Amino acid sequence: MFELNIRFQLAALIFVAVILFDFLRSKKIPTVANKKFRVVIICTVINLFCDITTVYTITHMDTVPDTVNKIAHRALYISIAAVVQSFYKYICALDSDKGTENKIVSALCNLPFAAAVASALFLKIYFVCDNEKYAYSQGAAVVAMFFFVGILLLIIISTTVRIRIPAENKIMILCGVGIWITVCIIQYFVPNLLLTGLGISVMLLLVYLAFENPGEYTDHQTGCYNRFAFDSVLNEKMHSEKPFDIISVVIDELDAVITRFGYAESHRLMKEMADFLTSLSSKNVYVYRDDCFAFFSDNEGTTETVCCAIRKRLGGTWVLQGMPVAVSAHADVLRFPDFAHNCAEVNDILKYAGEHVESGKPVNVIDKKCADGFKHETELVALLKNAVENDGFDVYYQPIYNLEKEKYTSAEALIRLSDTGSFGQVSPDEFIPVAEKNGLITDIGNIVLKKVCRFISGNRINELGIDYVEVNLSGVQIVNSSLPDDIMAVLNEHNVPSHFLNFEMAETAETSNHMAVNIHRIRSGGSGFSLEDFGKVGSGLSKITDNGFDIIKLDKSLVQPCLDRENKKAGIILESLIGMIRQLGIEIAAEGVETEEMANELIADGVNYLQGYYYSRPLSEGKFLEFIKQHNMKGT
Repeated sequence: MFELNIRFQLAALIFVAVILFDFLRSKKIPTVANKKFRVVIICTVINLFCDITTVYTITHMDTVPDTVNKIAHRALYISIAAVVQSFYKYICALDSDKGTENKIVSALCNLPFAAAVASALFLKIYFVCDNEKYAYSQGAAVVAMFFFVGILLLIIISTTVRIRIPAENKIMILCGVGIWITVCIIQYFVPNLLLTGLGISVMLLLVYLAFENPGEYTDHQTGCYNRFAFDSVLNEKMHSEKPFDIISVVIDELDAVITRFGYAESHRLMKEMADFLTSLSSKNVYVYRDDCFAFFSDNEGTTETVCCAIRKRLGGTWVLQGMPVAVSAHADVLRFPDFAHNCAEVNDILKYAGEHVESGKPVNVIDKKCADGFKHETELVALLKNAVENDGFDVYYQPIYNLEKEKYTSAEALIRLSDTGSFGQVSPDEFIPVAEKNGLITDIGNIVLKKVCRFISGNRINELGIDYVEVNLSGVQIVNSSLPDDIMAVLNEHNVPSHFLNFEMAETAETSNHMAVNIHRIRSGGSGFSLEDFGKVGSGLSKITDNGFDIIKLDKSLVQPCLDRENKKAGIILESLIGMIRQLGIEIAAEGVETEEMANELIADGVNYLQGYYYSRPLSEGKFLEFIKQHNMKGT
């Protein structure tokens, strides 16, 4: 009887038990990779059982029949090969590019496994006693098992390097495989240590932490799956080549809920929404964005039933701080592959649909109209990127009439796409929001600023009576902490004094400390600052009081109703507003002046500047210079 030493097996058993406990108590994403990982765990458990069994049978050789001992060892060798083979299948399932392994390659990679099994079943095994203290198995079956398992491990390494998974996850796999190869080498040359089970469990633990850790794909706030899990399942479903629906549910007013009721109540709302969606046919629900859930439906009948339930629930109220509150929310339904053909397109079109939801419809099925709109915006983004990279923008200048000096003393710089090709005419009102949404507005703003400074320095416009040029800043630019320094760098590059620029900020820009600081720094540097589109979407009075503006530009939508002589209230409001702004020491410009009647009315109300088609359309650089020379030299 030999010494029974199973300390390595017990250590391996602890590793596997911890993994198994965490794996079984956690939610699983419904992917092939997850199912194949279960097979890896099962094979590992069987291997540990066989490992412990062989330790017992070989240390009790005097009482255990030789046939039973050999059967136990052959089972152990087969279980080792099964663990490595199942691990290879799992690695193939992780490939985000293919989803499933190539059948021919898979068949070829089965050969080493089959050879290992055949060797374990039919080749010779014998047992060696070492100083009557240790006993272990030897023979052709052992050598062949290590040889063919080694080939499988090399295939795993090659597959890991080739497949599309994050680099850090590849490193975890390769570390696990490297540890097990090291263990196999030690086991082969020091056969009495019996380390294979421990090596397998360590490899399993590293892979589990990298890929199957529930924390990696669970949203802890709602208990649903997260975006990582959604993308994994989406990728797999796409490769199944079967049509399916994606249903996304967006809480449109989540920010308003946070502002009014606080984060705790918004979290409770998200949890309540998650529980409701999960109750619909026990669907696996995913947190797609902070304000959006998503789940899959495999047939149109189920989708229709689910949408009816969603439509009914979203039409009701939610209890927040003990009171029933109507919260704006909607659902979008995307049929794959009707209008999207890969993960990126799915995500982009769902985002587009959520931003262009039809008012009053709780459930919106993404149709050709929506898909065409998404395609149009995608092409517009590509057009803008090309224009940014290849100087595809022109700057036009719209003259602004100074009533006190009775001539044109300034102009507003307006950007235009110079070459839209077959795309057709694109208004700045259309492409500026798209540029802001896609992170292009800063580059476009820098292009405009440089072109304006180049125009100013190259044409001596001050000699023509032009005191400054107005340059628009988007809401994204105005909160960029580097904006004042960037402006000063461009001014210095073109030797343009800072007072030649007056920057405009839209009334719709969100007020923030960053914005206030930037306005102060820009004005301190010598440039002016205007608030444009005043009155377009509501009162900007708080912006006037909180930030220093040199000019307030009244929007056309505020001015035009006041010209209706039957609408006396509108006229009184405009007159009072102009008087109040003038009392604050701020000059006033009126935009969108299209007729002589409008001009006369605004002059009577006391504005300082007039801008609009009645005076001039936006002009190219050359035509603007001609216009100013013609009109300012005449003093008109």
